[in-house]
Formats: sequence, C-alpha cells, structure tokens
Amino acid sequence: MHRNVRFATTMGVVLMLLLLPLFSVGCRPSPKQQAQDTASRFVAALDRGDGDGAKALLTDAARERSNEPGSMTANLFHDDKDKSAANPTTVGEAAVEEDGRLARVPITENEKDGKPTGGAILLRHTDDGWKVYGMAMPVADSGPMVTINLEHPEASMGEALGTALGAAFKGIGEGIGAMAKGFGEGLAAASRTQPGASTGH
Repeated sequence: MHRNVRFATTMGVVLMLLLLPLFSVGCRPSPKQQAQDTASRFVAALDRGDGDGAKALLTDAARERSNEPGSMTANLFHDDKDKSAANPTTVGEAAVEEDGRLARVPITENEKDGKPTGGAILLRHTDDGWKVYGMAMPVADSGPMVTINLEHPEASMGEALGTALGAAFKGIGEGIGAMAKGFGEGLAAASRTQPGASTGH
C-alpha cells in the first residue's frame, strides 16, 4: 500500500511539472497588452516629470540620441519634479502589426483648459521587450498628425516642419479666398446702389 501511495505521489508531481509551462503560457500577457503597458508607463513617467524613467523605456538608438549634447529631443526627457500630474494622459488600446514587430498606442492628453489632444506612442519589439521609438502628435489643434521618430529626430523634424507649413499655407489660402469672395460681393452690392446702375429691366 505504501508503494502505491508513493507511486501516486510521484506521478502527481511529474504531472504538475509537465502542466506548469502550459499554465505559465496561459497567464502571460499578450503582445498587445505588453505594448500597452509599456506605453502606459512611458506617458506616466512624462506626466510626473520623470525624464530618466521615460528614457529607460526608449529603444537603445532613441535613448542614445536623447543623451547627445544639443539633441533635438533632449528637452522632452528632462527631469521636472515640480510637474503636476493633475491631468494624466489617457492611454488607449494598442494596435500591433501583423508581423508583431511594431505597435501603435493611441493617447489623449487632457489639458488643463479641458481641450483634449490626441496622439500616439510608437513602439518596437526588441530583445528586451517593447520599447518606444517614436511619437505622433498634431501640429496644432485639429491639425494634421506628424510622426516624430526619436531614433532619427532631424529627419522627423523636417517632415513636421513641412506638414506645419503646408497646413499654414492651406489656412492662408482659404482665408485669402474667403476675403476675395467677400470683397467681390461687396463691390457688386456697391455697384447696385450707385445712381444710374442697371436694375436689369
């Protein structure tokens, strides 16, 4: 009887060891959840002014560029312990590309004036898990979205400038068009009120 009990105990232990990997795989977060978690920690660090904490979640290339003297992205990640997190950034659901290498996580910055601003955190899957390599943000309120590649900020800044200028010139063009239309309508109205103007009869 003791031999049967010992055998049953041994088989139970072996069975548990065989099933343990299956349970661990089932409890592991999905790539979408992992990417979203990284984005949440990244924006939380920025919200509380923890530059070093945010840089720890960058890809190696992006972190190296942010540490270069005079880097265009250095100001994004400076420590600001006095920064208030009264309006924390909201993180949406991650979208992972089919090959599983890149992910995009939408965010909403809740400004103090009550006007939310949309954007996105861009991530790449590395040997160390998901890391941030870029951000997408609007040029202005309701303006076009531009992508800032933190690994190659100079090229991204050129693209952003071009998009901003394009939006500005579009606005100027629309303004000039409206002004010209109004001016033409004003001339037509004035001509109808002049003595001797044709009444169309």
